[in-house]
Amino acid sequence: MKFIKKVINILLMLTNNELLKKYSAPVPRYTSYPTSPHFNNDVTSEVYENWIATIPSDEGLSLYFHIPFCDTLCWFCGCHTKITRRYEPVQKYLKYLFREIELVAQKFKESHGDKRQPVKHIHWGGGSPTILEPSDILKLANHIFENFAVMSDAEFAVEIDPRGMTMEAVRALADAGVTRASLGIQDMTEKVQKAINRIQPYDETKAVVELLKSEGITDINFDLIYGLPHQDLDCIRANVDAVKALKPTRLALFGYAHVPWMKTHMKMIPEDALPSSEERMEQQQLATELLCEAGYRAIGLDHFALPDDPLSLAVEENRLTRNFQGYTDDEAETLIGMGVSSIGVSDAGYIQNFPDMRSYVRAIDDNKLPVAKGIATTSNDRMRRTAIQHVMCRYEVKLDDIADQYGEVDTLSQTLGPRLAEFEADGLISRNGKTIKVTEEGKPFVRVVAALFDEYLETGKGKHSQAV
Repeated sequence: MKFIKKVINILLMLTNNELLKKYSAPVPRYTSYPTSPHFNNDVTSEVYENWIATIPSDEGLSLYFHIPFCDTLCWFCGCHTKITRRYEPVQKYLKYLFREIELVAQKFKESHGDKRQPVKHIHWGGGSPTILEPSDILKLANHIFENFAVMSDAEFAVEIDPRGMTMEAVRALADAGVTRASLGIQDMTEKVQKAINRIQPYDETKAVVELLKSEGITDINFDLIYGLPHQDLDCIRANVDAVKALKPTRLALFGYAHVPWMKTHMKMIPEDALPSSEERMEQQQLATELLCEAGYRAIGLDHFALPDDPLSLAVEENRLTRNFQGYTDDEAETLIGMGVSSIGVSDAGYIQNFPDMRSYVRAIDDNKLPVAKGIATTSNDRMRRTAIQHVMCRYEVKLDDIADQYGEVDTLSQTLGPRLAEFEADGLISRNGKTIKVTEEGKPFVRVVAALFDEYLETGKGKHSQAV
């Protein structure tokens, strides 16, 4: 039996290698549609104000706050952040972030009779939100609660850099009402940590996990990355062993996106130390196998959760969605992004704040929402976004149902006909009438299947990471 299993695995690997050669073209991660390279300057602060006015007064929002500071530069990082060893720039930034919170809240009140807008989800990202001093963690949280009607059962998630985390900071997070902590791990092995300039001893990470749990923050996420320099299958095994020991309730397993044309610090990573496409797939498949053996459920392209985690329940109830933080059970239709470079979305379209501090500060000094660009979405955009969401979150899309939802005739299956036939012949999808399903063999290529519905991709705007 062991010999037969080995032969089957070899045949599957050969098949996957052939598919890799054909389908490893760069495509978006589809955390939005249309994707950010297609945002334009037609969307201004005035346009955004008009969009806010159309949001119903009883609609629960999701709020994202960006803290664009770190004290060290991780060479793998694709986030918008600034390295600082001084706290003064952080304090100055917070003053403007507080003012933006007030401006956004005021726009809602002007449209809704001075009523605070309800909020069902809060997320702090970065950069590193835990660069904030404990007193400022509390001040920021209190300012949010003062300006919005945060629901009693709202999820409040914060991204954490475990390095240098103190008991005082953990207690401040707990006192602020944080319910979920997301810890950046990336890789547990020293050789990889050195190659990405992120030294993070296991014992330090373990201590932070224990502190969080002792303060009542028991919903804990880990972020892991495969495809890093010098990473091999032994590293993957070590990472999963650490996960099992620390028992997070949820984790993300991202493929490293090497985009030195966008993030010049990635040039510090030697490209000859990066795993090949075939090695990346082996790493992803091994991690998936080991995590599932450890009791985690594979969710979508790159997430895992314990069976009783809300993310697992969202899968069972077809409520799983995908946004700029990845897969989520956050069902809010409107995401308000605040802070430098942050992105928001409503039914009307997407907005992105100024990515440079000077423009962000100038706009707020002028009492304007600091919108740099965005895109107004059409009915066709929203229909295709729904199709992409279903592919990415459910591995299935029912074209007739989506056409009915948007009051349109199903033209997607006609325009995609030749490509669908090709994908079906290669075993990536199966079709039953107007229902398209991603096969088990096709799941590693789900971004490529989703890209079938992307009407903007062929314009050539934007460069993306490889699909697998």
